[in-house]
Amino acid sequence: MPLDLAYVAGFIDGEGCFDFVKSRKSITPRIVVVNTNKEIIEEFKSNFGGDITVREHKDHPNWKITYVWRLQHSAAIELTRKLLPYLKVKAPQARLIIEFGETRPGSGKRLEPEKINSFIQRMHLLNKKGR
Repeated sequence: MPLDLAYVAGFIDGEGCFDFVKSRKSITPRIVVVNTNKEIIEEFKSNFGGDITVREHKDHPNWKITYVWRLQHSAAIELTRKLLPYLKVKAPQARLIIEFGETRPGSGKRLEPEKINSFIQRMHLLNKKGR
């Protein structure tokens, strides 16, 4: 069953994050949702693609298993565009993902290192915890 975009945005506002994964010469936009409810994480994957990993907390035997859904690359940018009107808390991070999608070069070309660092630093500031 298709998930409502407003519901997905609310879920990401509370349980997810937007970020960039850095490689040696590039960055990849990513959406991540972490939850202990396997069914909802599987719904995210069936509706939007991506992958799921499972985290067992061996050092904490009383903790529940955690499921992590990740969506990367162009699929993350496209979903972010659809979710933006419904996002509240993470709208600034979503706008940065969309900005990256609008400025990235195509055909195997790479962004300049300064631009890569700018995107990473800006996302880091937006995702920073505390004051």
